[in-house]
Amino acid sequence: MDLKELGKNLEKRIHAFDEENQKAGRLISPKTVEIRILGQMALFFNEEFSQRVSLEATLDLDALINANHEIENLVVEEIELMGLVLDELSKEIWMPEGTWWETAFKGEYVTIRIPDPISIIVSKAKFAKEKNKKLINETLREFGKELEERLKSEGVDFEKDES
Repeated sequence: MDLKELGKNLEKRIHAFDEENQKAGRLISPKTVEIRILGQMALFFNEEFSQRVSLEATLDLDALINANHEIENLVVEEIELMGLVLDELSKEIWMPEGTWWETAFKGEYVTIRIPDPISIIVSKAKFAKEKNKKLINETLREFGKELEERLKSEGVDFEKDES
């Protein structure tokens, strides 16, 4: 998945959708959308992290979509055209205080943001520790002190596997 491609495709679709509605005498407002990519997929978009930590491919996309209903439907359709499935439980994902959000794409209507990878790992360690144990341990080996401090500040107890 390419976030710039997703952003550009959505910009085109929103423009076309807006023109179609204007011709029909309907006004769609607002037309803006902010997409916050979360979870495993977001880790792939951080080049340094994805080069240092092995990641398992996934076809589900955790994302928070802030848009009106019509625009959100366009986003979901575009995600599906890219061969992914939007995880309906995305709204339940917790991100720690102090998560830094990088703007991966900014267009006229579309903004796509991804969180810093350490915050993603802290979230996984807090709410899905056993499922993500291998990923958390590998991240601890690669990013040690930075992750350890964030885990501690969020009250997450994690026994580092020394193997």
